[in-house]
Amino acid sequence: SSYGQVAPNTELLVSFEVQGTLIQGDKRLKPGVSFRKGQLLYKIDAMETFLTIKSRKMALIGVINQNLPDIALDFPGQEKKWEEFVVKMLGEPTIPGLPAKMTNKEFSFWSSRNVLTEYYSIASLEERMKKYYYYAPFSGTVTEVYSEPGSIVNPGVQIAKIARTGEFELKVPVSLDDLDSYKEQKTARFTDPSGKLIATGSIIRVSDVVNQRTQSADVYYSVKAEEGQRIYNGLYLNVEIDLISSTSTVALPRRAVNDGKVLV
Repeated sequence: SSYGQVAPNTELLVSFEVQGTLIQGDKRLKPGVSFRKGQLLYKIDAMETFLTIKSRKMALIGVINQNLPDIALDFPGQEKKWEEFVVKMLGEPTIPGLPAKMTNKEFSFWSSRNVLTEYYSIASLEERMKKYYYYAPFSGTVTEVYSEPGSIVNPGVQIAKIARTGEFELKVPVSLDDLDSYKEQKTARFTDPSGKLIATGSIIRVSDVVNQRTQSADVYYSVKAEEGQRIYNGLYLNVEIDLISSTSTVALPRRAVNDGKVLV
């Protein structure tokens, strides 16, 4: 037997790659609050970036409109697709794809007027806008909160810690003498201090690093709760495996055993 502490299989630190004022998402996050996958947890005030993108799109539309007469003259029949491109830019929330089937001369024409450079700059800003929103990558629970809505956050600063619910693992320190027995058994039972069966599990991985102080290795088990039982993050459980001692024994030939008795 041994013991271990239940931990989430997946635990993440929430942080942003951008700077700004932290705004509450779909719900106020506090330790213990649960959330669903895809739910907006936090966002950063992005109004300044949004207006910058809007301004640069209007400037790009102006440059394209100014050059449409030249396109009609130098590339007959190609001005229509650029007119449609301008209409899409005005109507869609994000910048549309460039018109297809541009010839090399047409490509050079727009490049010389910085239209393509500005187009990709705007597309880059719109991609960066996604970083102002943090959506839950899985269903889980908030374990810790470090910043509150209204505070100014910088890139990389930890805002909260979240853990996936329903998927737990148990880290068990096992002495080197017993390690092979645990590996051979592969499965284990988890009980509370009173001996009540709480869960069962199987080995996920075994650490290659030995604790120098205790001369033990960490064995990680999956944890599946028994019917009617619940697993909590941080819960300590006893770990038991079935092991028949094989010290001071000798192998008997089958002919020495007769009717349940052994001839010595």
